[in-house]
Amino acid sequence: MQDYNLIRKYFNDNLLWKVLYRFNRIIYSEYHDLFPYTFVKKSSFTIYHTQKQFRFFRKLMITATKEERRKIIKKLGNFVWDRFYIFEPFLDALDKLEVIFVVDLHINDPKEKAELSKLFWEVKNYVSEGILDRMLEEYKHFINFSKVELKKDIDEEIAKVIETHLKWMETLIKAIKQKDIEKFPGLDPTECDIGNVLSEYNLLGEDSLIKRISSEHLRLHMTSEFILFFLKKENYCMLLHLIPKVFKLSNTIVEFIIAGYAQEKTIQYIIDPLTGTLSRARMNQILMKNMEISMMTNKSFSLLMIDIDNFKKVNDTYGHTVGDTVLKKVGSLILSSIREADLVFRYGGEEFLVVLPGTGLHTATDIGNKIRNSIENSSLQITPSSQEKQIFLKITVSIGVFHVSPSFAEKNINDIIEEVDKRLYKAKRSGKNIVVNEL
Repeated sequence: MQDYNLIRKYFNDNLLWKVLYRFNRIIYSEYHDLFPYTFVKKSSFTIYHTQKQFRFFRKLMITATKEERRKIIKKLGNFVWDRFYIFEPFLDALDKLEVIFVVDLHINDPKEKAELSKLFWEVKNYVSEGILDRMLEEYKHFINFSKVELKKDIDEEIAKVIETHLKWMETLIKAIKQKDIEKFPGLDPTECDIGNVLSEYNLLGEDSLIKRISSEHLRLHMTSEFILFFLKKENYCMLLHLIPKVFKLSNTIVEFIIAGYAQEKTIQYIIDPLTGTLSRARMNQILMKNMEISMMTNKSFSLLMIDIDNFKKVNDTYGHTVGDTVLKKVGSLILSSIREADLVFRYGGEEFLVVLPGTGLHTATDIGNKIRNSIENSSLQITPSSQEKQIFLKITVSIGVFHVSPSFAEKNINDIIEEVDKRLYKAKRSGKNIVVNEL
């Protein structure tokens, strides 16, 4: 029982059993003639079977050729990706399994420990290679899907820029999958196709956004250089950690390029003459575009619905001229509190809608609080028509925040507006002058 508890100490949710059981099955299916007694039922795992499994494991390493070992262990990696999708806990389990073998088999000789470490490194590296094969296939399908989506509702010129980048990513995937370093795409960020295209076309709006894209683009190429280095070393464990970073950077670049294009086209949107924010005329189109980007890049965005507290009382007490001044002031403060890629619409009356591309709930809530604090800490100096003296009018707003996940982005615009409106309503009912991000 003590030995059993030792195993359970290291592995939650029977992960050790899954590792040994699956490894056992693969060995049995491939080499049952070589290891006729390898298979062990799940229900019969004990420390005895752990020791027995290690003996077969060591025999496999000694008897089988390197390519035979690689074939078997890669299948284990394929299984991990197909069954669990999240691979980090599984690789951690292999590290812990090595510790258990050292402890339970009473291995004290340094040479035996070194042998064991070498064997486990080979297992972990080839498992990583098997996972990597499946991962690259999935990324390849994602890029093909993205190229199809580019042909829908995206300007032809900007679509060419993004397609150039996706072709570079396709070449990278192919080179890694074939383990052919000669087919690697250009790693110099100043000479690659997308670098040339970005320097030739003014498609990205504000200079600061261009700098952000250039920064991510540089990181993409630097990370790809590390990938090339570890591919030469056949270190698939490191590749397994680096390649998702490359694709995250790639998605960010695509998102920024589309955001930059949208920013440049903002001048074509109808501006509300009173508040300086965008009018509702193009709101649905912009929301739809953000929903499409969210589904294509698998990144969320967020909305803020802002309502001026007690605005009717301001109009009734001081008149509509003062009310217009309040609207203008609030619109200005909102615009000064958001980021360059964010968009503000005058939704209607005293309500404003803020679209925050590529933004999670926590950051969106912080931006909402920044807007609320900015408005609360300001004061409006007015001279009511019924009075000679100026007075300082305090203004507050209530804000609802809704985080639109890629899965929720598949719904229609009305559903999304309804969700953020519910949170604004809760803010109003909760005393006003607050930010609410949940129901």
